[in-house]
Amino acid sequence: MKRTTVVKILVLTGVVALAGLTLENAWSQNAAAPVPVVPKPLDRAKAKEKYGTGQGYTMFWSFDKDEAGQVPKGWKPAQTGQGTLGKWQVIQDPDGSQLGRVVALVETKNKGNTLNLLLAESPKVQDLCLQVDFKILGGSEDRGAGIVWRAQDGDNYYLARWNVGENFRVYVTKDGKRKLLAEAKMEFDPGVWHELEIKHNGNHILAELDEADLIDVEDATLAGPGMVGLWTKADATTAFDDVRLSETKAAPAKPAGADAGQPGGKDAAPGPAKPKTP
Repeated sequence: MKRTTVVKILVLTGVVALAGLTLENAWSQNAAAPVPVVPKPLDRAKAKEKYGTGQGYTMFWSFDKDEAGQVPKGWKPAQTGQGTLGKWQVIQDPDGSQLGRVVALVETKNKGNTLNLLLAESPKVQDLCLQVDFKILGGSEDRGAGIVWRAQDGDNYYLARWNVGENFRVYVTKDGKRKLLAEAKMEFDPGVWHELEIKHNGNHILAELDEADLIDVEDATLAGPGMVGLWTKADATTAFDDVRLSETKAAPAKPAGADAGQPGGKDAAPGPAKPKTP
């Protein structure tokens, strides 16, 4: 009788423990599950009206005055990985000629992990706010869009990118090798225009998509000034427009003995540099 009682107690204890473990796992999974962000599609007509002629930006590329069928003036194709340089061209806006011209990767034979870039040769900046509008056009292996900054060449740069069916990520590429810095889960309509924005001051990176704050991360891999540019992966074809660049200044280093919140301390906020006429 005593043995039966012990067995029943042990069995009951095991059931309770298993139930507790199951509940704990379920709670942990629910607690860790990311909440998808649903970006608001960009209203192209209103956006172009807001940008105007680009006054107030360090540089503003609308591509409206660039020759159709050609690489925009001052930009050069590049790539990361093995393959053939993709074909970048200025084309009419896919949503209608009344919206002007855009630049797009219109043809590529690349696949796998080969990355297609279009880099603006100048200016080279370090701390910045970089914004671009984009629309996915096609791709069988991959569909996505990204922007790069602090780029030295096709093998060294920062990247913020979104891929259809995946997520929003920020990488740093050093000597041709990508390192994931942060990512965010989201829901996304690839059939409309969207806005991607990066703010990078010092080692601090903020990434937004359609004005939704998605990524906040620190990294010191690439510290110097570099080019800005556009990005797709493998066979993804994408249109980009109205690249807006504002050069900023990082907060000064904290003086020895300075308290947080004081001028020059760790809470000092970056301020914008005096804009140049585009």
